[in-house]
Amino acid sequence: MIFWNTTQPIRVAYIVWGFIIFTMVTWVPAIFIPLWGDDYFFLQQAKHARLNNLSWMLPFYSESETGFWRPLSMDVPWRIIETYLHGNSIVAHAFSLLLWFISVIFVYLLALKISNTLNWNNSKTISLVAAALYSFSAVHYLVLHWVSAINSSILVIFICLPLIFWVSIINGKSSKFILYLLMPFLQILALFCKESAILLPALMLCISLFTNKKLNSEQLLTCGVCIITCVIWFYFFNQLTHHRDNSYEIKFGVNIIQNSVALVAWMLNIPREAIRLILIGQVITALVWLTPIVILMITFLYFVFDGARKFLSKFQLLAILGFIFFGYAPYFLLSHQSYEYYAAIAIILPIIGVARSLTIANRTYIGLLVFAIASFVSIQGSRMLDYPGLIGRAYWAETQLASLQSRQITTPLVICINNEHQFYAIGIKGLAWRLGIDEDQIVLSERCDASLGQITF
Repeated sequence: MIFWNTTQPIRVAYIVWGFIIFTMVTWVPAIFIPLWGDDYFFLQQAKHARLNNLSWMLPFYSESETGFWRPLSMDVPWRIIETYLHGNSIVAHAFSLLLWFISVIFVYLLALKISNTLNWNNSKTISLVAAALYSFSAVHYLVLHWVSAINSSILVIFICLPLIFWVSIINGKSSKFILYLLMPFLQILALFCKESAILLPALMLCISLFTNKKLNSEQLLTCGVCIITCVIWFYFFNQLTHHRDNSYEIKFGVNIIQNSVALVAWMLNIPREAIRLILIGQVITALVWLTPIVILMITFLYFVFDGARKFLSKFQLLAILGFIFFGYAPYFLLSHQSYEYYAAIAIILPIIGVARSLTIANRTYIGLLVFAIASFVSIQGSRMLDYPGLIGRAYWAETQLASLQSRQITTPLVICINNEHQFYAIGIKGLAWRLGIDEDQIVLSERCDASLGQITF
């Protein structure tokens, strides 16, 4: 009965235990996923920096090799992984899981700040429900299964932090020192995590609208200073990122509609791998997988709408929609890439509203349970797929590398690539890292011929 009738006080212990159980069953197994793809690129880059005694601060003011200027969320954590964690796969994933957990705590703190500002009853419980829902979401799938996506958790931390201070500022509980000095500094830290932080001022305005706070001249000035900070950062960003990967090409076309549909899918726990199955013609398999997820999410949305209609104002709805738009805005224009974790920022304010809705509708426990099951089905299904699934590709790479490590390797190592998409999971960087050889000792052959002693992928 406790799952259906929650007119009695909500027991925090149930939510905490739900979070622990879900994390242990769903997320902890991710630490055993092997390193793959870009993981080896960043390890090799960090190794080069260590061997050449390069300063840890160098990425903050030097040209980037990747086309991204993310020293705080990419260069620094990978220096830690390579230098102190010795590139160990399990420990690296555990480190990523720890940062993810910290990001969930910051979502809780932001939810608590907003709840107290709006004088919601049971603000701590609502905030805990919001954090639990956020932690259950399938948008974190790749974040916890691919160490290269560690920047997502760090970005969430450094987006939530200024938003927490912003709520204090607009609530009249902050000094002028924080008003003028701290916010631009936090803006810079967020920008050092990811380019999408350039829209932080827009997220701040959405929070102001959601909490129904009118901005005074000092608060508007703070927004203005943050915008100027973004403009200055953008100038240096262009100076330091000359190389741009074609995978992140921006264009105006049907891709905007596709990415909009993808955003809705990510928010509803629809797995990317299921969409891929549909696109390659495996419709029946995808539908069997998607059916329970869709049924569960429709049930969940019914609970949410039942509570939302009792408290959500038109301005708050507009604020939530604005937060979703600005939180995902940089990704609408991408011509190729679309991953679940791109929505990690966009779902924060909606989930806070959802948590409030569930408590008002007296559906807290059942709502959390339904959402958690839908997420688990989405995540576990993605994890079970063989190549060309992402994790299947990671396991394939590990099998190939482990086989090579057990053999006597002579240099130069001549390799031939039949399947570039599959080989991406290893790459030249992966071969160099795992075999302990220099990259210039690996030679690509244009013609595949096993009789020549080549290794073919």
